[in-house]
Parts: sequence; C-alpha cells; structure tokens
Amino acid sequence: MIAITENDPFLYNYVRTMSEMMQSFRRDVDPNEPPLAYPGGMSQFLVEHGSFYRPAALREDVKRGVIKQCFDNAYKLALRRRWRYVEGYAISSTLPLPIHHAWAIDENDRVVDNTWRDIGSSYFGVEFPVGYMREVRKRTDLWPALDNHKNFDLYRTKYDPSALASVGQ
Repeated sequence: MIAITENDPFLYNYVRTMSEMMQSFRRDVDPNEPPLAYPGGMSQFLVEHGSFYRPAALREDVKRGVIKQCFDNAYKLALRRRWRYVEGYAISSTLPLPIHHAWAIDENDRVVDNTWRDIGSSYFGVEFPVGYMREVRKRTDLWPALDNHKNFDLYRTKYDPSALASVGQ
C-alpha cells in the first residue's frame, strides 16, 4: 500500500477489515457452490487490486454532475473525455466514513470527481475500461461494477485487467 494522503491508511484498513469480515461469512456457504476467487467480495477484490489516487480540485473545464449519481457521472466523464473510470471507496471531506464511489482519472493521473461538492480526502479503487462498464450496465441494468449482485462473475475467477480491455469496444 502506497499512501498518498493522511486518510489513506484508515481507508485501506477499513477495506481490509470489510474483506476479512465478508470472508468469515462465506464459511457457511453451501459446499456444492463453486468457490469464489474473492470470497470477501468487493472489499477483497479492492485489497488485492486497488490503488490510491491523488485527490484534486475539480477542473474548471468540467461541469458538476448530479449529486448521488457518481457511477453515471464518472462513466460519462470517462467516455466523453477518453479518461479512465475508477470505482472503489472514497472518503468525502464532509463525512468521515468510506463510501462506495466512482470517479474519473484525467490525462495527468488526477482524480476528477464531479459528484462531490468538496474534494474527497482519500480515493482507493480499481480502474475499469469504459467499454466494460457499458457492457455491465447493458447486461445488469445497474450502474456499479463492484457492488452489483448481477455482476458477481467478477469475483468467480482471478481478475485479469487485460481480459476486460476489449470488452464493449
């Protein structure tokens, strides 16, 4: 874990603890059910593949998005600007609890979060290709990739980001 902000260790420990808790719940699963590569679900997936991203003030050339529509806002920014879509957990400056959130990453590797009105204090997530996100939305009719019960295949096998690169292109 390479921390960028002072809140990053707290956020990482929260995600790791959630992963451990979810894995302990999975011990009671039907033994006939196929094993998951990520029995800790979204949190374990993030612990194994997530990265921290540098918070930044909203760029002047970016319009604010709709509040509480982070997945849609980030997807549209990434699609229109040819930026990267990231989903994970973040801590806002107004609520000190980690929140499942999405944001875009610009050409300078900076967070572009047009959903929150203030800069978040910590961002930890995984990049997903925009084409993959388009397919997840089309197939599941839900916005997020990670916390999406209809996209559970993401946790069945070990994640290979290169395998998603051509999805939806």
